[in-house]
Amino acid sequence: MNNVATPIHSVSVDLSHSSEAKELFMIVKGRLASLSESSPEFEFLYPIYLKLLEAAILLESLEE
Repeated sequence: MNNVATPIHSVSVDLSHSSEAKELFMIVKGRLASLSESSPEFEFLYPIYLKLLEAAILLESLEE
């Protein structure tokens, strides 16, 4: 991946249900599992992984 070092200024993802956040979270989690923690791709994806976890927790709390 040549553009991993390119900073993301803003990405907006509209998630309407916790299941959507969980599914995307699991995809990113699976990819992270195959990467070295020192790789640029891991460093790029890990903050996204954390945001998806927060989104899933928030959406679950709203659905209760």
